[in-house]
Amino acid sequence: MLLAIDGPVASGKTTTARLVAHRLGIMFFDTGLTYRALALALLRRGVPASEEDTVVAIAESLALSVHPVGETVRLLLDDEDVTEALWTAEVAGVSSQIAAIPRVRRILVAKQRDAVGSQDAVVAGRDIGTVVFPDAQ
Repeated sequence: MLLAIDGPVASGKTTTARLVAHRLGIMFFDTGLTYRALALALLRRGVPASEEDTVVAIAESLALSVHPVGETVRLLLDDEDVTEALWTAEVAGVSSQIAAIPRVRRILVAKQRDAVGSQDAVVAGRDIGTVVFPDAQ
């Protein structure tokens, strides 16, 4: 079962998705974590978001995986659990910049699909029901 919660910024989609996942006893995945993971990788490498070709190359090479822990997930970046490191203001700022790059969005959409795979999940994020998982319930 895959449920998609879509909506504009600050509409409550993450809160709703988290509650639904809890109620159903399945994984909740906020796909925005993938943008934060890429932002963290860029920061660690000292690559500015403005270097679009380099950002795209790094996005393509990232090994991202999602591991359910109860109803939440741990995000692994190149086999390192970076879940806690994704919540800094610096990471948030860079993730907003890179989310505006269409080539990055295409790459991360594919990685989001791969990360969820066939797991039962409630997913939330930008364009979830229209682009990322258009066949979700």
